Amino acid sequence: MDPCAAPDTEIGEINIGKEQDGLSYAWEGTVFMNPPFSEKEEWLEKAAQEYQRQTVDRIYAVTPDNTDAISSWHEYIVPHVEWTLFYESRINFIDPEKGEQANSPAGGTALHIFGDAPNATLRLLAEEGDLVRRPRFL
Repeated sequence: MDPCAAPDTEIGEINIGKEQDGLSYAWEGTVFMNPPFSEKEEWLEKAAQEYQRQTVDRIYAVTPDNTDAISSWHEYIVPHVEWTLFYESRINFIDPEKGEQANSPAGGTALHIFGDAPNATLRLLAEEGDLVRRPRFL
């Protein structure tokens, strides 16, 4: 499922575009989200809520790799995410309307996984940068 799909993007079996408002839907299965970075907090909050409802297997979330003291990082990533990938270099985005490479973000990008991921996926991700498993303390 992609709850914030760009026009003509078919990443998941269910693709919810901006006009349909993926924040208002219940999420299920495996979810991939690359939200507008300017709206990352509301999307990460929704991801944490949906993961806690246990209706999703896992959620892959693309965000800036910003870890500022007052940020969505400490509220939604730290307590809920199992894995974070810090890409070795900046990733290139594709403009969905033109099908061409778009500008890269000014800073780095991270991929977060709410829940566990298959070992094959983790092996592939580890080749892309620094893959970190978040520690859980009892």
